[in-house]
Amino acid sequence: METRLNTFAVINGINSLVAFAVLFVLTLRKSHKPIHIAYGSWTIFLFLWSFTYFAWGIQSDKNRALFWLHLCVFAICFLHSTFYWCCMIISGYARSNRLMIGLSFASSVILATLCTQSVFFDLTSIRPIAGFMFWPKASSFLGLLIAVEIFFVLLGSVSLYRASRHASLNNKTLINSFLFSSTIAWIFGWTNWFGFYDWPPMLPYANLGVSFYVIVTAYLIVRRDLLGLELALHRTATYALVTVAVTTAFTLSVLASERLSREHFGYSSLLGTVFASFVITVLIAPLKELLSNRLAVLFYGKELEGLSEENRSLRVSVRSSDQLRSVATLAAGMAHEIKNPLTAIKTFAEHLPAKASDPVFLEKFRRIVGQEVDKIDSIVRQVLEFSRPQANIADTVAVNELLDSTLELLNAQMVRNKIDVERAFDASLPPVTADRKLLQQAFLNILINAIEAMPQGGQLRVETSIDRGEVRITITDTGLGIPSSALPRIFDPFYTNKETGTGLGLAIVKGIIDQHGGKISVRSAKGEGASFEMRLPPRPLSES
Repeated sequence: METRLNTFAVINGINSLVAFAVLFVLTLRKSHKPIHIAYGSWTIFLFLWSFTYFAWGIQSDKNRALFWLHLCVFAICFLHSTFYWCCMIISGYARSNRLMIGLSFASSVILATLCTQSVFFDLTSIRPIAGFMFWPKASSFLGLLIAVEIFFVLLGSVSLYRASRHASLNNKTLINSFLFSSTIAWIFGWTNWFGFYDWPPMLPYANLGVSFYVIVTAYLIVRRDLLGLELALHRTATYALVTVAVTTAFTLSVLASERLSREHFGYSSLLGTVFASFVITVLIAPLKELLSNRLAVLFYGKELEGLSEENRSLRVSVRSSDQLRSVATLAAGMAHEIKNPLTAIKTFAEHLPAKASDPVFLEKFRRIVGQEVDKIDSIVRQVLEFSRPQANIADTVAVNELLDSTLELLNAQMVRNKIDVERAFDASLPPVTADRKLLQQAFLNILINAIEAMPQGGQLRVETSIDRGEVRITITDTGLGIPSSALPRIFDPFYTNKETGTGLGLAIVKGIIDQHGGKISVRSAKGEGASFEMRLPPRPLSES
């Protein structure tokens, strides 16, 4: 299929992109409010008109050009009715004007039916106009379409004007902005009819009025919440959308400029096309850079270079915030865990003067206070293991052997708990560089958790493999499982679902794995067991 780039049609191609972006934002909301449905309908036909206008303008084949022209006019048949419906809802007159809204859509259906019969144009009189190779003359029926369109557009615009006079200051500004931009779009858009009557056409500049409308409307929707969408879009998403539009416009500008250059200078070789495109790109690039910086200032208050520096600072701040959060969580958890044994010790100490001669009380005091002190000692020891920097001795560790020896340490306990162990070790597993004692402690903590999760016995599978260049260790049990609500916090310090325990075991495991440049994750559901996966980088070849 042969097409030719028509600079005059490119503007409507860009208009269709912006209209599509507005449609995309509306679709994200999945709203059933009348204003959103009405405005979405109006924007759909605006998008279809812009896109089919663009497609019509770039055709070199008569039949294809007339096909796209008829689709374009079909979309036009519904522009006035959807616009009028939208105006009635914005102005608040929709309920009292339901009959007129119905008549507007009835007129659209009638006009669209006439369009399918090709009655709007004299197809025996087709000539080129302003870059369009196939532009037919109007028939008498086209005047009917234009008259109906003007009638309902004026009716809707008057309703908007009346509504703005009684609206609050903020709503008045929004309604007037929409009214002004849509009026510009309609007036400039109507000049497209001139070419069908052999009047002086205003292409392509007339459709810049439509560009003005779609840009202003997009701004009002995103920045001023014109439609009450209460958009939850971050500035980043909006900025990305606008940047894509600018990049697309830049690309189309280069293509259009190259085509004009070819027509002016008369070259046809591939080398000439590449050279001209390169020169045009170099000349236009500063403008694109300027626009990109202006967009960055509009959305973020800084140019691109300043944003890059701010992003670096933000990453540093996030890391510091995470560290402070961990310290705060650790301190709060430690205070909570130590409070209970201290309360028991305090209670016995308060009763000691009155019962100093009671041997039963003294025996109970000695036993319970000793237990509570041991509990505090255990908590402090685990906190130190969790928080203090480790020596990180760089051993060459064979993971299969280390897992095997760790399982042997727990063999008696697993036999007692009737747990069957399955080893699925990859014999080709490379060694890792790690602190052997710390890595064994991580394995022990997970294996002990698995044993405790299977008080009635079960299956324990320990598997190693190479996956995407990493050493993968998977420990899976058939125990009680972990509730889905607990999974996001399973590695937090002092978080536990057990009646006994400090909740530091898995936090220590994660700290060890992180310290070795690895990752740990868990998959589980209540009553379906748990599977812990650890990934470690293999020992570099230069160290082997």
